[in-house]
Amino acid sequence: RWREAPEAGPVGPSLVVGGPDYDAGGSGATRNRPWRHLEHAGPEAVAVAATLQVSPLLGSAATKTAVREKCSSVSPVVLHLATHG
Repeated sequence: RWREAPEAGPVGPSLVVGGPDYDAGGSGATRNRPWRHLEHAGPEAVAVAATLQVSPLLGSAATKTAVREKCSSVSPVVLHLATHG
């Protein structure tokens, strides 16, 4: 059975996040294991951001707080996360 999609809110520019500094926020561990740095996540985010013509959030700027602020009033047309799942 199909349900109607909820009414979409305002759409904003694309948001690209990559290569976060897992040590910066103090929450970079799961099951008592630290998150490992992903060598190619930063360059991936830079390449995707260049394609989408936006500036990526990288390293210590790539925080949950920063993403929430960017998405607080609009939904990005594309959200690309180059990070651990």
